Amino acid sequence: MTLKIVGNVNAQLTGSRGAVILHRTAITTADKVPAITITAADQPLTAGSLTAVSHGIGVTPGNSYGSADVSALVTVTPTVNKSINITIPQSAGAEYYDIFLSTSTTAPLWVARITEAQRASGCAVTAVATVGAGGSAGVVNVQVVGTGIASTAAPFVANNAYTPTGITAIPCSGKTKAYIYLDFSITDLRSVPTIEINPFMQNNDSESILWFQAEAQSIAIMNGATGQPNRQVFVVDVNSARNLIVLVGAISGQGASVNIIVELF
Repeated sequence: MTLKIVGNVNAQLTGSRGAVILHRTAITTADKVPAITITAADQPLTAGSLTAVSHGIGVTPGNSYGSADVSALVTVTPTVNKSINITIPQSAGAEYYDIFLSTSTTAPLWVARITEAQRASGCAVTAVATVGAGGSAGVVNVQVVGTGIASTAAPFVANNAYTPTGITAIPCSGKTKAYIYLDFSITDLRSVPTIEINPFMQNNDSESILWFQAEAQSIAIMNGATGQPNRQVFVVDVNSARNLIVLVGAISGQGASVNIIVELF
C-alpha cells in the first residue's frame, strides 16, 4: 500500500488494512509536565522552627499520572526560629507540587504537598504535611523541615507526569490493533538523538473515563549497534478500547522532531 499524507492532521484515508490517520505532526517536546526553576529566601518576619544552617530546597510538580522532575536545588540559611519563602512558578499541566526542605543540601526531605490553587494564592507549611494560610501569590512560606522521603528517592527519578489532554483521540471501537508509524527527523548531531513514545488508551467505563498507558517504546535513533532507523512502526493491541492517543515520553537531539501516523485494524 502506498501512503501519501496531505493537508489536515486529522484527515483519514482508507486502505486495504484499515483507516490511516495522521495523528500528530512536528512534535518537538515531551508530553509531560515540565520542571520548574524556583527561588527561595529567608523570611525573618514569620516564626518557624528552622535553625541557622544551610537548608536545601527543591520542588517537584506533578499530576494524577505521577511526578515530574525535581527543580534544581537551591540553598538558604534562615534566621534561627524563623522560616523560608519559596517562590514557585506555575508548571503547565501540574495539579500539585511536592516541596522538599531540610538541612541536607543534596537530598532534602519531603515536607508537604500543595495544590495548584494553594500555589497560586500563596500558603504556609506550618507542620509536616500541614498546609494553611500564609505566603502570597506564588509564594509558599515553609516554617518546618521535612521528615519524609528524599528528593532523590525513586518516585522522583523519572518524569511520569504525562499530559494526555488536548490531543485529538482516535476511536478504536471494533478494532483490535493499531500500527503506530514514527517519522523522526534531526538536523543537528551535537548529541545522539533518542525518542520514546507512549500509547495511552481510554477505558470504556461510562462513569469514569480515564487514560491508561500501554507499553512504552524507546528508540535509539541512528544507533547502528541496534539497527533503529528514523522511520519505524510499532504494533499495539487496542482491543476495542474507547480511544487511543500516542504521547511522546522523551525526545532529544537538537532540531529533533517526529510525526506520528496510526493505522487501525
